[in-house]
Amino acid sequence: MINPPPISDLVQGNDKQFSFGWKQWINAAQRILQMVSNYSTSSAVTVVNGFVQTFPDNIEILQLTPAAPLAAGTVAFPADPVNGQSIRIATTQDIAAITLTSTRTITTPPAGLVAGTAVEYYYSLDTDTWYRLA
Repeated sequence: MINPPPISDLVQGNDKQFSFGWKQWINAAQRILQMVSNYSTSSAVTVVNGFVQTFPDNIEILQLTPAAPLAAGTVAFPADPVNGQSIRIATTQDIAAITLTSTRTITTPPAGLVAGTAVEYYYSLDTDTWYRLA
């Protein structure tokens, strides 16, 4: 039976047989943690009439925060969505006319957004389509 080295030796890199693989694993874990720490679930953006806002890739909820009701604005969906990705667009003020744009198909876009409400979409890779959920 082979006895593994003590965990303290692996963490400190003292075991010549295991340290290289262990260090690679630690580096990979650190990169994953960095990616996760850069991920945000929401983003609040102050917009003005006629705005064009690109939906950031690393968020799920785009909160539009105009100072007053707006006549119109545009939101561009994420450029490289992944299968099953969901996004939500919310607003704190009415936006009378909202345009949603994407290089993919978008189903049932809203004409406008009402203060305190949101629209939600999920992306299907099979059909290359953003489907409206709410």
